[in-house]
This record gives sequence, structure tokens and C-alpha cells, in this order.
Amino acid sequence: MALHLVVDTIQVYYEFFEKYPTYCNDHIALLLKYNADVNIENNQGNTPLSDAVECKCVEPLAIMLKHNSTGINKKYDEGETLLHIAVRNKIIDIIQLLIDYGADIDAKDDNGMTTIDYAAKSGNTDVFNFLTEQWVPWY
Repeated sequence: MALHLVVDTIQVYYEFFEKYPTYCNDHIALLLKYNADVNIENNQGNTPLSDAVECKCVEPLAIMLKHNSTGINKKYDEGETLLHIAVRNKIIDIIQLLIDYGADIDAKDDNGMTTIDYAAKSGNTDVFNFLTEQWVPWY
């Protein structure tokens, strides 16, 4: 749960100052060194990974994924994956990072929507174009 606290601190700080304290990266690295679990859920079902995506924290997310990316395609509320959350938040740096670590572009949420569907629905052409350039259809 300590990782949740660090990421939550980053989120609060980010909301006020539109940046986060970089010393938090050191805290995250230290917690990971002592086997903190990036996939542990809090009482809302969120993980430190999903919290980092929600607060648009690229560096902390990268540190955690480098340590353990096994939960990259985990389903969260309403069947969203980390990539769905990143597309909803329109953060291309995080979208790229998640894809680099194996996020499934074709994953569907509980309503059958893929990340490309999310991008199309949002009307964000940058995110839509980025995703369609990454996508390889499987026949």
C-alpha cells in the first residue's frame, strides 16, 4: 500500500502545481527494491499503475513498469485496461509507454469498446492517429 500513498501524493501535488516532485521517483524505486507490489489493489480496486496513469505521471509509471509489467492488461472498473485509461486521458507519452510494455490495443472494455474506439469517440485525432499507426490487424 505504500506505493499507493506515494502515487496519491504525486496526484495531489500534480493537481495543484501541474508537475510532481521528482524525489517521488526515488521513493518508488526504493519501495520496489523492497518488493512493493505494483499490482496490489486498494479498496477502490485501483493499483499503483492505474493511479499513475490517471494522474498522468509518466516517469513513475515507467519505473513501476520496468520493475513489473505483468498487470499491463489487467481489467479495472468497467473493464478498462491501463491503455483505455490513458486514451481516455489523451496522454500520448503514457499510451506509447504502455504499448512498449505490451498493452493490448485490441482489448475491449465491458461495453465492447477498444482503445481505438475510445480515441474515435473522444474526437482526439492525435491519439486516434497514433493508435491506428501502432495497430496491426490480425487476419
